[in-house]
Amino acid sequence: MSKREILFKAEILFKAKCLDNGEWVEGLLCKGLFSKLAIEEIKESRRRDVDPETVCQFTGLTDSDGKKVFEGDVLEFEERNEGYKWTARVEFGNPNGTWTWGWQLVWTGGEKPNPGILLWIGMESSGAYSMVIGNVHDKEAQQ
Repeated sequence: MSKREILFKAEILFKAKCLDNGEWVEGLLCKGLFSKLAIEEIKESRRRDVDPETVCQFTGLTDSDGKKVFEGDVLEFEERNEGYKWTARVEFGNPNGTWTWGWQLVWTGGEKPNPGILLWIGMESSGAYSMVIGNVHDKEAQQ
């Protein structure tokens, strides 16, 4: 019998706001030292206590510039073929009442986009440029 090697790579990342300074931190979700939850920063190998209300899961997707997209992120889109802009936030589930469950975009402003784009279907091929501009837990994104 031959030896088999099974490789599995999953990037189950989270981000949340630190309790001490309110800055975003990204890494693995774990039990906090002085609070209920913390993020274990992968790059710096340290645990940071976070506000549980701000925990956001990585979607596995990136914007047009390669920036990771997390649950609750607010994105700005430019539909280059049609010449209009719009914004949306990322939610998990079926917030648009469509036939699919998963990460979806919920329109928040600007021109109404094609419904297929709200499901992340054909975004790049349709000419839609995306950019993360904030998160629902950022004061700037709520204005």
